[in-house]
Amino acid sequence: MSNQITPKEFILRALKIAEREKGIARIHTVWDGLNAALRDYYGKDADVISMVNTLVKKGIIKGWPIKGGFMVALVSEIDKKKPTKGRELLEKIKQFEK
Repeated sequence: MSNQITPKEFILRALKIAEREKGIARIHTVWDGLNAALRDYYGKDADVISMVNTLVKKGIIKGWPIKGGFMVALVSEIDKKKPTKGRELLEKIKQFEK
C-alpha cells in the first residue's frame, strides 16, 4: 500500500503554496518546477502532462499554453479580478482630485 497523495492533491497543494508564497495561485509547469516535482514524486516515467490535463478537463484547475510550457491555476484564481497597473495608476491620480 502506497502512502502517496493523488496527483490532484499534489497539484492543488503546489498551487496553494504558490498562492501563499507569491500571492497568486498560478504555476508555470516548467519554470516553476511542477513537472520536475511530479516526476520526482511519482517516478521518472510518470506521465505528468496527462496528470495535469486530466485535472484541467475535469474543471478542477484551469490551464493554458504559455511560452516554454503550460500555466496552471486554481479555478478561483481565474475568477478574481486583479487590478491592472492602469487601474492602480488611475486610482492614485484620482486621490489628488479631492
